[in-house]
Order: sequence, then C-alpha cells, then structure tokens
Amino acid sequence: MAAPPGAAAWTVVSNVAYNAAIGTAGLGNLYLPAAHAPDTPVALAIHGGGWSAGDRASWAGVAEFLCNDLGFAVFNIEYRLTGVGPWPLCGNDCIDAANFLLSDAFARRFGIDCRRVWPCGGSAGGHLALWTGLSLPPDNVGGIISISGIGDLQPDAVANPSRYVSLFGHVPTTQELINASPMSRVTAASPPVFCSHAVPDTVVPPACSQHFIDACRAAGVRADAYTYAQRDTGHSIWIPGSNPHRLFSDIEAAIAAFVWSLKGGGLSVGQDAFYTDLTLTNDTLVIRPLIDQSLRKLGPGTATFLNPRMPRAGIDVTDGDLAVTVSDTFATPLLPEGLKRKAAFWVDAATHVITDSEGRVSRWHDVRETSPQGPWRYMMATNADAARQPRLVTAAAPGDKTYLDFGVWGDPATNTASRWLFWAGTNGAPKALALRALFMVFGSHNGNGAGGGLCLIQNAASLTPAPTAPFAGASDRLWLNNDNVLADDGVNWLDRRMRDGRALQIRDKAYHLVETFTLQAARADTFAKDRTFPGYSGGVRICEALFFTTELTDAERLLVEDYLWSKWFARQGDAALGAYRLEESSGLRFQLGTNAATATVSGSGTIAKSGAAPLTLTNGAERAFGGTVKLHEGALTAIGAPFLMDVDAGGQILNVQGSTTFRQPAPDAGCLRKSGSGELAIAALDAGITSVVVEAGTLRLATPPAPACPPPADAAVTEASLEAFVAELRPSLTYRAYLNTTAHGWSFTQDVATVGTGFHAGIALDDAGGLMPPGSAPDGDAVLYLNRGQASTPFEVPTSGVYRLSFHAAGRIGYLNRHVIVSVDGMPVRTLATRSTAFCQHAVMLPFLPAGTHVLGFRGKGPDNNGASFLDAIRVTAVRLCPAAPVLATVTNASFEEPVEQFETAVMTTAPTGTGWTFEGTAGTGRIQSADPVLRQMPSAVPEGMAAAWLAGSGSLRQSVQIPLAGDYRLTFSAAAMPGRVNHAFEIRFDGAPLAAFTTTDTLFERRALHLPGLSTGASAELAFAGKGATSTASLIDDIRIERCEDSHAALRRTLAGRFPETLSLDLAAGTTLILDYDGTVPLNALRYGGRPLAGMIDAASEPGFVSGTGRLAVPVHGTRVRIQ
Repeated sequence: MAAPPGAAAWTVVSNVAYNAAIGTAGLGNLYLPAAHAPDTPVALAIHGGGWSAGDRASWAGVAEFLCNDLGFAVFNIEYRLTGVGPWPLCGNDCIDAANFLLSDAFARRFGIDCRRVWPCGGSAGGHLALWTGLSLPPDNVGGIISISGIGDLQPDAVANPSRYVSLFGHVPTTQELINASPMSRVTAASPPVFCSHAVPDTVVPPACSQHFIDACRAAGVRADAYTYAQRDTGHSIWIPGSNPHRLFSDIEAAIAAFVWSLKGGGLSVGQDAFYTDLTLTNDTLVIRPLIDQSLRKLGPGTATFLNPRMPRAGIDVTDGDLAVTVSDTFATPLLPEGLKRKAAFWVDAATHVITDSEGRVSRWHDVRETSPQGPWRYMMATNADAARQPRLVTAAAPGDKTYLDFGVWGDPATNTASRWLFWAGTNGAPKALALRALFMVFGSHNGNGAGGGLCLIQNAASLTPAPTAPFAGASDRLWLNNDNVLADDGVNWLDRRMRDGRALQIRDKAYHLVETFTLQAARADTFAKDRTFPGYSGGVRICEALFFTTELTDAERLLVEDYLWSKWFARQGDAALGAYRLEESSGLRFQLGTNAATATVSGSGTIAKSGAAPLTLTNGAERAFGGTVKLHEGALTAIGAPFLMDVDAGGQILNVQGSTTFRQPAPDAGCLRKSGSGELAIAALDAGITSVVVEAGTLRLATPPAPACPPPADAAVTEASLEAFVAELRPSLTYRAYLNTTAHGWSFTQDVATVGTGFHAGIALDDAGGLMPPGSAPDGDAVLYLNRGQASTPFEVPTSGVYRLSFHAAGRIGYLNRHVIVSVDGMPVRTLATRSTAFCQHAVMLPFLPAGTHVLGFRGKGPDNNGASFLDAIRVTAVRLCPAAPVLATVTNASFEEPVEQFETAVMTTAPTGTGWTFEGTAGTGRIQSADPVLRQMPSAVPEGMAAAWLAGSGSLRQSVQIPLAGDYRLTFSAAAMPGRVNHAFEIRFDGAPLAAFTTTDTLFERRALHLPGLSTGASAELAFAGKGATSTASLIDDIRIERCEDSHAALRRTLAGRFPETLSLDLAAGTTLILDYDGTVPLNALRYGGRPLAGMIDAASEPGFVSGTGRLAVPVHGTRVRIQ
C-alpha cells in the first residue's frame, strides 16, 4: 500500500498475528514509517463499534495519521466482538496485542525494540485503549489516546442499557460496571492520557470522558482534555466523505500536541486554546512549528524549533531551554493528508495544466489527479473557446512566478484580451461550489482600481434565473471585483492579516494571498468572470487556489496559509522569528545558517547566537532584555538598548560598530580584544579568558538586573457575568435588545451596514423560551446575545503582561453555526462559530497588554435577524506579568478624542481648536467608521477611542511635549492610509530635526516606533507630523506615546563577585572608556591604560579621565616582593 502523492511513504504488513489461537480476531495490520528505527515509537490502534461491530478497516485512516503525521509504527488490530463472547474477552485481546508489541519476538521480526506502547482508540475502542494502557505496567506505556471513549461506563449504561446487556451477556450490576470502567484502574502512577469528546455526543455521553478525566486529575495524573461543539449527529469525529475515515483536523492537532509534549515530533501550532502551554521534561525535537499567537514553554527540557515560521508569535520561555534553528534552505511545508482530502477544488499553475502550442489553457485540473489526461476524480476548470482561454506563463528566472494570465479586464465584445475558465465536473458539465473558505495567490492586471481588476469568482447575483437555496439572496456574500475583495457575511485576510469581513482595497499590480471565510454558502463557478458586469472578464493572474465547502478551524486555516505563503512569497523562510520573553533560569539559542533573521526579546535569562548569518535582536516594547547574550559566531545587532555579553573562552575579537557586535577569532588564546567605536557591555567572562584588550570605544562591566515579578493579578472585566441586567428584564421580559446605548458598563451598537429589526445585541435570560435550554447559562441567569450587533465593555489590566481571555458560548436553538468576532482594543483576536446549543468554553491568549483600561468587544455575524450567539462567564486572567511601570512623557490628547464638541456638527474636521494640537494646512481630526462616506470604509476601529488625526498632502500637526526623567525614550504611534487615498508620505520631526519618514500603504492601522536618545529631565520638545505627499493622498494618526526605555544595566545592580576571573587583566588604549556599572569592589590582576599601569582602588574618583560608574576595581601593585616569615 503506497502513501498518497506528496506524503511520506509507509509500508503495511498485513495480517500479523498477535494471538493465532483465536483466528482472524487475533490479527492486525502493522504500519511502518519509511525511516523506522529500533527506537521508533509504537501505537496500538483499536477500532470502535460498541464492542459488537466494526473492524480494523474502519480505523485505517487513524492508523495512517499516527504513522505518517506523527511517526509511529502502528498496529491496527481486530479483537473478539461480543458475538463471540462477553466481557472481558475483548479487553484481554487488546492487552495480548500490547504485550506482543512489547515482546522480543516483535523486536526480532520487525527491528523495533518497543519499550512503551501508545494505545489509541475511539468510542468503544477508546474504552479498550484506556483499559489496556491502565492494565499494563506504567513504565510500558508512553501515553493513552481516547477519542469519544468511555472512561466511566455508568453514564453510558444509563443512556444505552441494551449495549451493556450485549457486552456482559446479562444486565450488569453497578459493581460490574465499576470494575470494567478504566476509571477504577487509575492510580497516582498511571501514564498520561488524552481524551477528546464532542459536546453534546448522541452516541456516548460526554460525562463518560469527563468523569474519567476528573479521576485522573484527582490522582495527580496528567489528563489532557479536548472538547468541541458537535458538528453533526453522533461522535462528530470523521471528515464527511473521507475514505478511509480521517479525523477532523482539529482533533488530529490536539492529539499531536499531546504526543509532541511527551515524545517529540512535528507539529504545526495554531491559536487554539489547547496550544497555550508546552511542558517538556526531556529534550525534544520539533520539526518546523507554525505558531500564530502565544505559547508558554514549561519544564526543564529543551525544545528545538527547526526552521520555524512564527513572525507573529509571542513565546514565554519560563523554564529550560528553547533552541531555534534556521537552515539555509528547507522544503515548502506540506499540508496534512486530512486537509488535502478536505479541499473541494485545488489548482496550481505549475502543474496539471493542458495547453496548446501557443500556451492557451483549455483545461486546468486539480493537483490531486494522478494524471491530467484522466481518468479524473476531481472537478476541473475549462474553456473550449480558444480565443478566450487564459495563457500559461512559466517562471523564467528565480523569484518569478508561474501563473495563468487571464488578460486585462473588460467586455469581451470590445476587449480581445479578456479571458476566463468555467468550472466543470469530471464529465465536463458545468459545476458550482457552495464555498465556505477560499485561498488564492494572484496578481491584478489593472491595479489602482482603474476600470476594474480582480474578477476572480462569479457569484449568484449574476445568474439567471435566480438560484435556489443555499445560494438564494447571495448577492454580496462573496465577490472579488474591481479593486475590492468582499465577504460581507465572512472574514477576510490579505497577506496573512485579518480584515474583519470588510472590503479589502488592492491598489497595486503585485501578487497577494487572499483568504476568505464565508459564514454561509457562497456560490462560485468561474475563474475571472465579473459578478457586477455580466459578460466582463479577465483582469487577473492566478498562481494557485484552494477551495473548501466545509468550515475550517483556525489551525487548519493557518496550515493552508503557511503552505501558500512559504511557497509563493517566502521561499527562504521568514526572517522574523517572533517575540520571546525569558525568565531568569531559562535559555534561548539561535542557530543560523547564511540567512539573516530578526527577533524581539524581553525578560532575563540567557541568549546564545551561533552561525554566520547576522541576527538582529530588538528589545521588547514594554521592557528591555536584562539577561546576557553569548555571541558564538557571526554578528549581533541590538535595537533599543545594548545587550550584556557573556563572553566564551578562547581568543576572540568583539568588534562593536554602533549597535552591531561582530565576533571574530583572535590568534592569542585566552584574550578578548574589543575593537570598534561602539560600547561593549560585559556581564561575565569565562574563566579561560585572562586578559581583555580594549583598542577603541567603551567597555562596560555590568550584570543583568534581578527580576522582580509581582504575584499574578487577573484583569477586572466590567459586569463579566451580566447579572446586573436581570432586574431590568424580569418579570416581564426574557430578552431585550439594547439599541445604540450603554448600560451597566456595556455598550451596545447595531450593525451600521444592516440597521434594521433584529440586527442588534442585547441580554437574554436562560429561561427565554425557545432560545436556549433552560438553566444552561454557565454563570448566573443572564447571558449576552448577539445577532449582527456589537457589544463591548472595558476591562482593567492591573499590571503590564500577558493575559488569557476565556468565555462560554452557545448558539440559538434552530440557528447554529453563527459567528462571533472577538476583539481587544478594536483589533480582532479570534473568530468562532457557535455550533451547539450547549455552552462550550473558548480561550485565547491575548497580545501583550500594558497596564490600564482596555476594551473587549464581541461582534455578531449572520445573514438574518433570527440567529443569535450567546456568551457568558467572561474572564481575563493573568498568564505572565512584567514589573516595569512605564515612564511616559506628557502628550496632550494623544488619541484625539477631545474635545467631544468637535464632532457635534461634523464627523471630520479641519484644523479644530481646543485639541492641544496645532494643525496647519489640510489636517484635522475625524471619527473612524462613522457616517462620513470615507471614514466609514476603514477596515477596523482606531487603536484608541473613536477618533484619529488626519493629514493630507503637506498638512501637518504638532505640539510641545514634556520629558519627566532623563534617558532614552521610544516614540510609538499608529498610522493608516485613508480609504481611497493610499501611499501618503509624512515625516516625523522632534524639536525641528527630522527623525524618520513613513508612507501609509494600507488602510489597516499599523504600529510604528522610533528611538529618541538622550533626553533631559524637564525638557520641552516639539513633536510634529508633517505631510510630504501628493494632495490626493492622506494618512490617519492615532494613539501617540513617548515612553522611557528601561535601562537594563542600571535598573537593579548587583555585585560582580564571581562573574569575572580574579586573574583577569584589562588593557585599555588611550582614548577609550571604562564604565563600572555595579556596586561593590571586584579584584583585578592588572590594569593598564594607554600603556600606563594602574594600581590600588580604581574608580571614577581616582581616574576620572577614563573611568565612570559606581563600582571599584582592586588592582595589586605588580613587582612588589612580599616576605613571609
């Protein structure tokens, strides 16, 4: 049996007997990875079927997943069903199969020395997997995986009594049920377990898993739980239509996370809640992780990320080490097999394209076809009209793209260059798809919105006669036309950035990656046919596209995005390696090849850099990195503040030029030479270094500050349980819409695009008839409900740090699969679907939050006024806190909200007064997403409040700011382009001196930062934003902060005792500087300055010419004879 195309190969040894005495029931199929070795882990796969039905074929897809995706050798077995004999025959068979895998006979035959087995089963097979794993000696089990399994038989026996008459051969007693329950076998020594279960599950009650999990945790046993809303009837574990049956990708990812933390292996990490923590007790190799949000690395083990793709990641390393290795080249990531099968249509211009001698494309086939010549298993895109066929353009040089050229957009009657392709089934007949998700890599021909452009997909509105369900009324559900991409009932991403379902403006001819999720089916049946102008076509160059007719999870979306972005836009990998926060006892190691990389760091601990390529480290925005850095090879650039160096043994030269330190080998072993005009800060020296020679610049002897983190404190969410509303509703109401008003700290807003009955938000009680099951609210009686309205509430963050948002959500009875967009301070952080009337908990790690007030928002998405999502028990809990309290310069009206009177007569003003700012020329303030025809097109809310400043052409704004304490400062602000007026250039000036120039190319606000060095206490300086662009362009500015950079060298000084060898000698050239950045005295073997030996107590007072700082050096007088009596 061969692996599917594009997957790693495996082999299957069929009908391996683990117990020949029981005939075919004692057989199994052994799946062997292509590169199996003696230490390859082994999984025991156990099918379900209520103990009375089923066979190994039904579990073959799970066996393939465990083998191909996780690297297991997998033994997929039969066992005796209840028709042969009652319990415990089937349980004994599974234990026999596990012991066979642990035997010497298995090792001799297959070359795998199985020391630990991993039982994995589903439903009744989950019961048997738990039973088997808990019946073996704990040291012989790596971990147990139960999918919708039965850890406690009693709840299922109540719901399905006939099942247990079949299992036991009679009506079992309560004690028999207890004795046959895996829960009864849990001890403190039991191995780790993983349990997944749908809520609700109409086949096996979720309580069967929950009771077992509770028992494990009570005994101190690790029990990972993954629950999800029911997708269909039954267990909700299989991808519909998959053959062999394949688990849903989110279940596979949860299993992978469990396995990864115990044995290592490859994993792509998305933003789902179960990825929050990674605990490692042993060294682990992680193959190329994909991390989108926050992750905590716990435990003393070392995790190695090989060729990671995590430019947006925030990673806390609280214990042990994290190694980040970036090779020179690596293969484009492959999609998991389950996700490949899930795609309804997948085309790539580089393959399966049928052309004539002139490159005209008559058929474009799915990449999964064995051959484009047939026979065909998947749909295709085709056009029999040679004059209207797109052209295949093949990449001619490295960096070029292969694409199908659909020509310039226009009316085919007058424009001979416009082309298209119809979608067709395997028989060539026209075929449409009801899309729920699409991914496209494409470039526009027209650009700038001139006469159209991105005519990618035809929608239902252009069809005659009008379509029936599910396409009826779908005129604006999904279309790509002119210079816009719109999913009115959905969410868009452009080049990996969420756009919250509003129109995307694409004003250039460059290539882009567009991702769109629709909230209900959207019809598509043609490439490059216009929706708004029937008959018009062309305007696009398409490289690759994937279409899905079922919803994708967040993790699945990230996997497809990563695959396409790596393949078409980042063949050498992302230079950005994420943001890291280290604790004092943790370490971070970077191993680079020849490609430069960047990362952001904060906290303490130790960072090591190896490899020839340069690494740029930026200090965290809230807190500078106060640990030490070891530079083993190459160059290191420090942005924001210099890093303290912990210098290795061996002769070397550290050449410091500005903020970049270069490491070179030196011929004199045991000597560190410091060259270059920059400052080298040394935290510690290896005992093998006996001398330091400073040829130029400054040497600072210092140690990192001692961290002082306060105890965690959760954020306070205003009226998080919503119970204050109960008295307003009872006794006469069970739910109430709050229309554009504020009550009990919550603000409610109608959807401005669909104002009308039902398009609102409000409060419901859990006894509201017909809306939700009575008494189901998780926290009290009241819940938040959302149709297409919005609700927001402030929450107070006590201390700057990382926080986790959690809440419970459910859907209205009869109207499931509605969506909610969750935002913090106006920026989307999660999109979720309420697929069940039972409340399920959701959690998401939030971006780093500074102390103060923030705004939590929930926006409903749906096609009509009937559906609703319910939310309750909203919490924001602390994950990790940073102690530094920011020192801010005074910026008056930094978010342009005052005075509120400026917006009473207009939502967009020019040169308003009383704002604390001076406006000149075409500049002023405006309320974003208001009634103004331009500002309401902004894709997201402003970063702070509701207003922002605007400047067009050469307009400007300025004010005088006050500096509270001397030191280095960081200026940060948010900027965006005004809709329809992109590519505006402006300049930042500080006290009249130009600092930097920016151009706003995107209508989504982006955070910008500038360094302001050496400001004096009490100083007053003018901050100005001055336009430099054409009058047709304009920018928006908001949320301006000037914050003092933490001085990591002087914040908390400690003695240097033990940090430097007592035999150390320092030799400084004339004109160099020595800074003693510590308290106390350090003994030194010898000190020379400009060839002149110095002795005694050396400090700033004794040698003011070249020594500064608070510490002292004790230097003996060399050559003095000491007589010992």
